[in-house]
Amino acid sequence: MSEEEGLPREVLEAVEEYYNQPEIVELVESLRKPESIEDLGLPEEYVENLVLKVIADRGPVSGREIYEVTRIPIPILEEIVGELEDRKLVGHTGGGPMFQNTNFDVTPKGRDLAENIMKEDPYIGVCPVPYEDYVDVVGDQVEGRYPIEIPEEVVEYAFHDVVGAEEAKRVYRIAATSGRGLIVYGPPGTGKTFTLSRMAKLLPPIVIPRAVYVAGSVLQLYDPDFHEPRPRREQPEDRRWVKIHAPFVFTGAELTLDDLQGRYDADKGVYEVPPHVKAHGGVFLVDDVGRQRDSHIAILNRLIVPMENKKDIVHVAGTAVEVFCDFIAAFSTNLPITVFDEAHLRRAPLFVHLSHPPLDDAVELFRKRLEEMGEKYTEDAIETYRKAFLPEEEGGWGLKPTFAYARDVAQIAQAIRIQEGKDVIDREIVEKAMRHHIVLTLQRHGADLDKFGSEETEVSVTTVVVKGAGEEVDRIERIPGVRTAVRLGDDVYVDLEGISPTKFIESLRQEGIRFADVEFVGTFQSSILAEATAMEELMASSEESGEEASEASSEASGGSVAGGSSAEKTAKVEEGAEEGGGSSSDLDVDLEEVEDLLKDLE
Repeated sequence: MSEEEGLPREVLEAVEEYYNQPEIVELVESLRKPESIEDLGLPEEYVENLVLKVIADRGPVSGREIYEVTRIPIPILEEIVGELEDRKLVGHTGGGPMFQNTNFDVTPKGRDLAENIMKEDPYIGVCPVPYEDYVDVVGDQVEGRYPIEIPEEVVEYAFHDVVGAEEAKRVYRIAATSGRGLIVYGPPGTGKTFTLSRMAKLLPPIVIPRAVYVAGSVLQLYDPDFHEPRPRREQPEDRRWVKIHAPFVFTGAELTLDDLQGRYDADKGVYEVPPHVKAHGGVFLVDDVGRQRDSHIAILNRLIVPMENKKDIVHVAGTAVEVFCDFIAAFSTNLPITVFDEAHLRRAPLFVHLSHPPLDDAVELFRKRLEEMGEKYTEDAIETYRKAFLPEEEGGWGLKPTFAYARDVAQIAQAIRIQEGKDVIDREIVEKAMRHHIVLTLQRHGADLDKFGSEETEVSVTTVVVKGAGEEVDRIERIPGVRTAVRLGDDVYVDLEGISPTKFIESLRQEGIRFADVEFVGTFQSSILAEATAMEELMASSEESGEEASEASSEASGGSVAGGSSAEKTAKVEEGAEEGGGSSSDLDVDLEEVEDLLKDLE
């Protein structure tokens, strides 16, 4: 944390004070450097064997390197290595004269012993702390942790790089104050993971052991992927312990029930705690709820007990071991809220809805991303980015902005600038970057991205013919539930998905669209993959011209009218007057004529 983040000095000072409250400072000071083997709290034979394994594995190795691996203080290491030398298991190989500069290696006798030890216990790493010490130190921090009084300066610091999302910030602060879980809902790219990661900064740091000795084995708690240490000056003298920022641990669709049990790493000789235990003192996010391979209900049920009790059970060498997991649960999804049941909602009672951001916020974030990357840019480059999210009637692409697009387009634009040897990102570069972004291009050509990645391969599609509405094809395409609309002469062939013909006719009338009548062609099972295949043609046309390829889009979409089996039955649904209404007709269309027409369309 530094003033380079653009925050006032008084804000940074308030954050430092918050992260170093008297309680945690006192705790850190109590974890003094061990002065003897007995102070380590472990069997002497276990400690000696650990040092011997390090020397055998890394040798020749200096005293300083042995310390870096084990975090056992130098005076204690001198005593242990001296004992190993007396037993003819270890010898000097050079360096000196200070212990930390002296190199050591194992003797043939020492290597044989080390190999036998490693067959039973291959662990080589930080000297663990005894389980009893873990319970005392970590348990004291859990007691009375909530509610937390969070200063305004800490809120400003935590969210200083979050654009917009004011309501989400308020709810995150409530969650961090109370320790209660929350559900975050919103479409992809709206900042769910990013904003939740900033929420963890609202929480004070904690002290954890790197590893715990229990049941004759090692339980590894510290994970550098999720645990960020505070500065060295704030660390305990006993380096087996580490003061860390409140962690943010996230999982997604890959999460399984087995992951929540922890696992034994036979190569390292350690038992790794599950992700929700690594999240102790911080935030645990389960992203994409409902898309896991295992039942998401079973996964959420598995988390109920640790959410309730702030503890869980892991198994170490066949022994059930109680561990702390005082985390704030966050569940995010873009599926209906019914993926959760009442038990889950009661334990994550807060709710945040992150929708597509306002255009000004999205554009501001794009500008911010370019500046963070050290890029120079022209104002017309920014306006070109804005244009993509303006309505079509205002000359834009009509796309919905997301925060993810700002990052992606900025990075692609930077790459194009470098490739073209330019010094500034201009309008042309941003246009190229957006044309190369697959999601933006697919959306621009009308692809329904909700169907992409679906395991469902077919959908039910109803085809109707809107007679005498050829001039209205563009307006018909914009009616919700219209999959494709293709003009043939004065008529429009329409594929409907998720909307009945009757509702569609009501929509025609509500929109004031002029038509003569509407005929029911049939119901088909249409392949989702057909739409994706059509996108290949659209992408090709986009790369060639970089402009809207409306004719190619219509032709590609037209193929889906006949993208299924023959019509079940052809019947007149309703006949409309020129003003959008009228009496019904008894005229039927011959089934063979329809089948011939469908073959021609294919």
